[in-house]
Amino acid sequence: MVPKLTFHYNRVWKQKNERNVEMNHYKHITIEERENLLRLLSEGKKIREIAREIGRAASTISRELKRNKKQKEKYSPSKAQFRY
Repeated sequence: MVPKLTFHYNRVWKQKNERNVEMNHYKHITIEERENLLRLLSEGKKIREIAREIGRAASTISRELKRNKKQKEKYSPSKAQFRY
């Protein structure tokens, strides 16, 4: 028998990764996080550094940039939020 899964939409589930950093799961990136992403990118930070500072997985940051940064355009938090 497969256990029944219950999803709680009013709670944010948190889990610590192998570096003991609290990570949010199944939560969309907020406009504030997107603005921080832009700031950190402009400072020349790498994806893993950005992920650590924002508290997200590096793969989440990578996907966000892949989805919302065009080849010749700069990343735009407001455009990314609008597309969401």
